[in-house]
Amino acid sequence: MVEIIIYVVLFILTIFLFAILLDVIRANKSINNRGDKYFSFYEFYRIITMTAFNQEKRFNSYIKLVDPISKLVLESIGFNPNSMKTYKDDESIHKYMNKYVLGEDLDEAKLYEKKDMLNFLNSEKFDTYNDWTSYPQLIFPFVIDIPEYDEKKTLKPEDVIKITELLKDDTIRRKIISNKAFNNHLKTSISAIEKIIDENTDESKRQYLSLRIEMIQLALNSSKIHCNSIKEEQMSQFK
Repeated sequence: MVEIIIYVVLFILTIFLFAILLDVIRANKSINNRGDKYFSFYEFYRIITMTAFNQEKRFNSYIKLVDPISKLVLESIGFNPNSMKTYKDDESIHKYMNKYVLGEDLDEAKLYEKKDMLNFLNSEKFDTYNDWTSYPQLIFPFVIDIPEYDEKKTLKPEDVIKITELLKDDTIRRKIISNKAFNNHLKTSISAIEKIIDENTDESKRQYLSLRIEMIQLALNSSKIHCNSIKEEQMSQFK
């Protein structure tokens, strides 16, 4: 009996250590492949939480390499990205983002039947977080007017001031954080541009606007894929 308990404990410990090893490998891959790009907030979070050892050191080493607009968004909703204390609670960022997600939250205390869950996920009540913490480049340029930037070509002080002011608007924060609000914003943008194209006779202008629509459509498709992946994750419990 004692031997069985020891084997079970060793098995669990092996899985735990393997999970840590995978996190370390993924984090190191992000660090090595970064180039001149900033870390997304999710990449940074994975780096500092990959093990319980030297978290403070990793935090201090890499916080300056996090996407600056992501940090501005976090600050605008009350989350302090520059303090290690903020990261102690795994759910803390969700507490700050919840108010910007449209619709009704899933009642995790309720036992859903498969049909009820499917109806909920496909209803207007469902919304989820946008994927801005992982892919800021697929969200920010379509909500706020920003220049191209990276570690070498940094944002100018006037850019930071302008973006900070824009992020004081609750509607803009919601478009960044809420998947539903972001999708609605993109659809409205496409409709508005299509109207301009119809009224414009300048062929070069029409081509430019058509290209803009293609870029927005790519962002919209990516957003829908993210939303569907969340739905699939919720439905996987019934398999």
